[in-house]
Amino acid sequence: MPIDADEWEAGRTEEGGEDTHVKEKLLEYLELNDTRAYTADELAKVYARDVAGDAVAGESPEGTSPDAPGESGMFERFLSRVNRTVFRRSGNISEALAELEAEGRIESRTIETPDGKRTYYRAKED
Repeated sequence: MPIDADEWEAGRTEEGGEDTHVKEKLLEYLELNDTRAYTADELAKVYARDVAGDAVAGESPEGTSPDAPGESGMFERFLSRVNRTVFRRSGNISEALAELEAEGRIESRTIETPDGKRTYYRAKED
């Protein structure tokens, strides 16, 4: 994670590490999109795009990572490796969401959908 000029000059970074970064990025996205609610899987994909760009969807919060199509090609193998690396760096999305909810910064609700029950998260209303 990059540091700013103040952190460079001070020789230290602000409190928190990668876990704090994940939480803050998720919260920022939810606050910017406060009229919508998202599943953990959808938020994991948003985080993957933030870290690695639109070409990489990432793995689901449950830890599954589908292999890239046509695994025999060099480019597909590269995308598969990038995919796994993004989520090693991203930390546990579900854990970050649970912490944000425990802190009272977001809220969740389990909704009945045609595909079964799903838990959605959104920024807490003021």
